[in-house]
Amino acid sequence: MCIRDRLKALSFDTRVLKDLNLNFKGCESLINCGSIVLLSYIPQLQTLDLNFEGCRNMTNVQHLLGLLDSKSIQSINLNLTSCRDIQNFDDFVYVFRYKPSQLRKLRLIFDDMDEIEDLTPFTRWLSHFTEVEQVELSFSGCTKISHIAKVGQTLKSLMNCNTLYLAFNGCTKLQDYYDFIAEIFEKTKLVSLALSFSG
Repeated sequence: MCIRDRLKALSFDTRVLKDLNLNFKGCESLINCGSIVLLSYIPQLQTLDLNFEGCRNMTNVQHLLGLLDSKSIQSINLNLTSCRDIQNFDDFVYVFRYKPSQLRKLRLIFDDMDEIEDLTPFTRWLSHFTEVEQVELSFSGCTKISHIAKVGQTLKSLMNCNTLYLAFNGCTKLQDYYDFIAEIFEKTKLVSLALSFSG
């Protein structure tokens, strides 16, 4: 039975669902998350955890739009490690254009996405989440990324953010990480900070 058929077989009422965890790790047959559109109406969703690690043939994330169209979401955990066919953030920014107002925790893992180079669209999108309190971003292994100072400026502008975890391990082309660090250290409300640039 394919993923779409399995989701169709679900008998519970998704309108009362508050926590959703879907793990597609290593599912190389997954191309565009199209099956997930069947779960598109979850008005009370508060916690969303999606793992697409190793889904090497996935080309876009636009089908996640339905899941994220919920003003009640408080926590988003999205792992796109090694989804190497996603080459830019245009689709990603489109998917998240609703900017859930209740969002407090944001964890985004983009490790080993070799084609990611320009973080400008992502930075522009991130600046809208003014209420977020905890942010974890990982771009480890994204070897084409060279400029991240603007990411630091954006994170500094998130006035309610008090916890930051940021990883750029193996990003050997970084040119402005000193400026990035300087921006981060200007945040005055941080109670927890972890930065990693190893390798």
